[in-house]
Amino acid sequence: MMHAKRRTPGTRRTWPHALFWLAPAIAFAQPDPGSTLETPGSQLAGDPAQPASGADPVLQGDICAALEAIGDGVGIEQARSWLPLAERFRDRRTLKAVLRVARSEHVDAAIQNAAWRTLVNQTGRDDLNENRPALGVWVDEMDRLTDAELAQRIADTHAARAVRFAAEREQAEAELARVYRALYERSSEEQRQELLTQLIASPRTVLQTTGFDLADREALSARPLAPGVIEAAGERLSSDRPAVRMAAARLLTRVDASTVVDRVVTALDAETDPDAAAALLRVLQRQPQARAIPTIMRWLSAPQAPAADSAAAALLAQHQRTPIPEPSRAPIIEALRAMYLTRNTAASVVYPLSLRGSCLPSLCGDERASGPWCAWRRCSSLHSS
Repeated sequence: MMHAKRRTPGTRRTWPHALFWLAPAIAFAQPDPGSTLETPGSQLAGDPAQPASGADPVLQGDICAALEAIGDGVGIEQARSWLPLAERFRDRRTLKAVLRVARSEHVDAAIQNAAWRTLVNQTGRDDLNENRPALGVWVDEMDRLTDAELAQRIADTHAARAVRFAAEREQAEAELARVYRALYERSSEEQRQELLTQLIASPRTVLQTTGFDLADREALSARPLAPGVIEAAGERLSSDRPAVRMAAARLLTRVDASTVVDRVVTALDAETDPDAAAALLRVLQRQPQARAIPTIMRWLSAPQAPAADSAAAALLAQHQRTPIPEPSRAPIIEALRAMYLTRNTAASVVYPLSLRGSCLPSLCGDERASGPWCAWRRCSSLHSS
């Protein structure tokens, strides 16, 4: 038998102990296991979120017949299999059949409890989960309603249940984020890096956001990030949430992203969100990649100012590192000219003027640089007046 090691007073709390007090918050924020329960034949019952009219009427009839036949020693074991399937149906007959099992004296307490849970999931009345007599009365009163009224009543209760669950989930996620931030503050430097990697790699958006916020703090404090943190950020560039992709790219602009630059190029090629694209382009401004020029050109002509400005900066950074061949310059020059002469925004004026000492004249060529620069200067004077 293993005994816990006694902690010396005043020493830092270690990971196993720290995660122990995290467990309740983590468990509370996890998805309901019952929502993904698979039972034999459950696929036949259709989507549990759909009303009975969209489910298999034959299966529905079999379930009701089996539950209605339960008696003294008859069909008791079968009830364990039928009750999970009954959750998929919200019609009057199925509700009454499940309620009959819940009130039956011929089944044990475990089956009764399962029947009450089924009723809660069918009706959406989780607020009556601890008041079973009231739940039974509520189901009995459904006899006064027409089928259409019954369907509407249950739809309303499920909508209210969804609102409650959303509020509870939001509260739980906020608490979970606070707990992880507290754990981060109490951890050693090595443990912090491990925690950042786990947070960013988490499938939960709230934990990813927390991880990026904490990692940004580390990077802005000039503290190096572990390779695992950078790798996890690179993986998040393929997230289906634009805000997560933007957060990952923003972090990569503050570190050496050479190990994940291939993912940056791939992500930019598939990107459709202008804000996320702007962040990715800023990474390529620090880590120029010639193979990304065609994709950068696509964003150079985008109407969104942040993405277009970042695309111009990325192209200039690429040209500064490795001069862009003359045949490839013409479309870039035309795109830059169209970008800054047609956009009526402050960024379209201020940004190019900040590049006076950059390699833009070299990119455009000496004989062609005066035209765009004069136009930008005229635009600047008009804007300032």
